[in-house]
Amino acid sequence: MLNYFSHGDLITAEKLNAIIAIINDVETQTQGFSMVSGGRDADIAGTMFAMKHTKRYLVYRSTGDIYDLSEVLAGVPLDDIENHTSLGDCGELTCAHDLHSIEWLSYGMMYIVEGCEFAMEDDARA
Repeated sequence: MLNYFSHGDLITAEKLNAIIAIINDVETQTQGFSMVSGGRDADIAGTMFAMKHTKRYLVYRSTGDIYDLSEVLAGVPLDDIENHTSLGDCGELTCAHDLHSIEWLSYGMMYIVEGCEFAMEDDARA
């Protein structure tokens, strides 16, 4: 395994920006499966946001779908996933979906958000 940093190293903004630039370049070149976490904007179509359910609301932009991560990782095609919820466009810059309304989703569960421009959980509505 190649080590990039050692204990006590100072990680500069320049190093972090270089790493992010490489990741963005790979995602752009592959135009393939891209999974990100947090509220980062989707760089390419088909980006999937990997989420762990810890907060009440999903804050997102545009439309999309929520899928059970265990089914995605098992190779079930998205169209055949049983634990699935569609997200509508609220017509605002950011939308909020009450995750308590999803019967199959429980706290601590991992899930995927696909089709949105960005997605993140929050305890307050957008």
